Amino acid sequence: MWNVSYDSYPEPLERPDRKFLFCFSPKGPWKLVTLLGLLAMLAVILTIGLICFCFLFRALYTKKSNSSRKTLQMQKKAFWTLVILTSIIIILGAIPLVMALMTALFPHLPYAQPVCLVCIVFISNHGTVYAIATITLIHSHREMAARIFKKVGNLMRGDKKNKPIRLHVINESVK
Repeated sequence: MWNVSYDSYPEPLERPDRKFLFCFSPKGPWKLVTLLGLLAMLAVILTIGLICFCFLFRALYTKKSNSSRKTLQMQKKAFWTLVILTSIIIILGAIPLVMALMTALFPHLPYAQPVCLVCIVFISNHGTVYAIATITLIHSHREMAARIFKKVGNLMRGDKKNKPIRLHVINESVK
């Protein structure tokens, strides 16, 4: 498909040792099909996500008469939390991925290689930002993280009275 062997790479470049190296064809139809297929897949996923967002947004604001005020507030909070978390994925994952794919499609553009490398750094680190945002936005996650940090802090100070953190409580009377 898009990969070529080390020995049959078409461009004469300074190539490093064979260890841990694989090559992609720098031109040709397979490169175009692969990259355009990835872009098309991203476009379809984005379209489906946008349609779902619109339906959820409409349902949230048109069903006010069927739900209590407290239920609506909880639903709005959950909806906007999902919007923020999805925005992180799009901004730090999808947009850099599209830019990296475009630099792979057109590698001879000025600054294509450094732009691609910066995009790869963003893509590699979006999970960290996503995890921090999840912990700060979702109340139960935030409480558990605070408990864990408190326990670790107590252990580091030498407090021997720490009990293990109970993540799940199993009710023994229900059988």
